[in-house]
Amino acid sequence: MRLLSPLSPHFKQTDSPSLFGCRIEGVMGPQQPPPSVQQQSDQFMWSTLVSDANSLRQESKKRPPKDGYLQTLDIEDLSGVLRKQGNLDGWGIAAYPVSSLNHRPLVLKSPMPAATDVRYPTAAAQELRQHPHILLAHIRLASPEFNQIQMTNVHPFTYGNWSFIHNGAVNGATSEPVLEKIAQNQSVIGAGPKGTTDSERSFYYFLARLREMAGTLDSDKIPLQLKQKAFAQSIQDLVDNSKPTYKPLTGDILGTQGHILIQPAANFILSDGQNLFAFKKTLDLFLGQKVLSNGQKTYIVSSEKSERNDPSVKWMEIPENHLLTMSWDKNGNTQVDIEPLQELTQKRI
Repeated sequence: MRLLSPLSPHFKQTDSPSLFGCRIEGVMGPQQPPPSVQQQSDQFMWSTLVSDANSLRQESKKRPPKDGYLQTLDIEDLSGVLRKQGNLDGWGIAAYPVSSLNHRPLVLKSPMPAATDVRYPTAAAQELRQHPHILLAHIRLASPEFNQIQMTNVHPFTYGNWSFIHNGAVNGATSEPVLEKIAQNQSVIGAGPKGTTDSERSFYYFLARLREMAGTLDSDKIPLQLKQKAFAQSIQDLVDNSKPTYKPLTGDILGTQGHILIQPAANFILSDGQNLFAFKKTLDLFLGQKVLSNGQKTYIVSSEKSERNDPSVKWMEIPENHLLTMSWDKNGNTQVDIEPLQELTQKRI
């Protein structure tokens, strides 16, 4: 296990906004902080959700092209993901209150754009009144393959105390081995996916894998390392079952004609109310660290950096094909660990 020190040189100010896909974030603070520190953590979450210039609400707005860039490049053909600037296809928030005894999240979501939906800031305020110590949030950009704009396709997806969000596209989620594994475990995990997305199927595949490996979905009865391994193995299976896709370049891109290979994009964030897991593949995913007044820290995993003007927030990029785990130590402080996916799938429990 490699614990990242808060003094690690990897934590530094960086600035590289992303154009592609959904926006996702997961925030985890101290387990039982003093009221004044909890208030700071709540304010940080509010800023990332609503008020900051790079908050989820701001990023959900339809944005004009910059410097003719999008007129020059056909982004849809290049990525197979981005159909328009702005994350306009729904929002969702899952918050785990400090007072919750069963680690169940309060989930609020809508298929409307966060920037124009008057319920979004009200929902964010309602979630933060619960003083969550873990929060997952998502604003959706529906990909062409799964473009239905409906409530059942809005993240986070939840089952019991588990919640899950995804940025990208993984066609392995609709492969025969994955769908068969979900079907084999439907007697335990319920009726299975309700919507049409690869994201929800990825989540249910994880539940099926976890149930087979642990014999239960009750996270209180599953050791942390087994949760890690089940999530890592699920991701590996999804990626292994994803076929490469090729998108045509329909315009003259710097004098080049042809096709571009689109790799699976699997930025996942998962929580059980006691831990937070995140995985990065292909798209941007960053880890931010905010120091609170008593020296405790709140961490954020996000597809784009917010709070860029706050010197108390430092950022690092999560390495490709690595799984991040956040958990509390015996003093209620958040520990952060990052390991290669392959090492976790091979680890003996």
